[in-house]
This record gives sequence, structure tokens and C-alpha cells, in this order.
Amino acid sequence: SKTLEGVVDDDIAAKLAIGEGRQADLEEERLELQAMNNDSFRHRFLNRNRPWLLQHLVELLTPHSMEALGPTGRRVSEYIRDVHADLLAMGEGAHKAGDRSD
Repeated sequence: SKTLEGVVDDDIAAKLAIGEGRQADLEEERLELQAMNNDSFRHRFLNRNRPWLLQHLVELLTPHSMEALGPTGRRVSEYIRDVHADLLAMGEGAHKAGDRSD
């Protein structure tokens, strides 16, 4: 019976360890999502990765991905067109109404 208890205890300990690892993964995912929803983080990301993004834009925006639904529920192609129009309208250093100061 002690042998069985030891095996059961080991199984429970292993499952708890897996659960702790999964909890850490969930926390990391939460922090990443929080960062992605932060305007300042997104601007820093785009500025720091601009050369790579421009170099790989053709690979990222395939005909298939352009037909998918974007963050607003519309096709990605429509979303990108609207973002592009907003960027052109802003001009260098200009801000849209409602933009944050950072």
C-alpha cells in the first residue's frame, strides 16, 4: 500500500508541477496580450522592426491572409486600406484626433 501511495503522490506532484508551468504560460500570454493592446508598445515595436517588416511585407500579406477577417471583423484588405489612408492623412509627426500624447 505504501508503494501505491508513493506512486499516487508522485503522480499528483507531477500534475501540480504541470499546472504551475501552465499557469506561468497563461501569465506570460496575458502580459503579451496586454503589451499588444498598448499603443506605446505597438509604436516602439513598429519603429524597432520597421526594416524587417518592410522587407517581409509581401510574405506577410498573402492573397489568402488579405481575405481573412481582421481585428474589426472586416476583411484584412479593407482594414489595411483604412489604416493606410489614416497614416497618409496624418502626415509626418501629425496626430489624429483622440491620439495619446506619447
